[in-house]
Amino acid sequence: MNSTDLETLVPWIIEHGYLIFFIVAFIEGPFITLAGGIAAALGYYDILIILGLAIIGDVGGDA
Repeated sequence: MNSTDLETLVPWIIEHGYLIFFIVAFIEGPFITLAGGIAAALGYYDILIILGLAIIGDVGGDA
């Protein structure tokens, strides 16, 4: 992966981050919850939305 790929991928991840976070939390909860918390601490996302999506995704994935 070269730098041009990253230059297009990173803004897309930031723009669609909540949807990506929910899907990955549904599949793999604990790790993505940690990553989401770090991203929220850095100011990329709202911590309350991340927390809500983590709970819904993690519980939904266990059902």
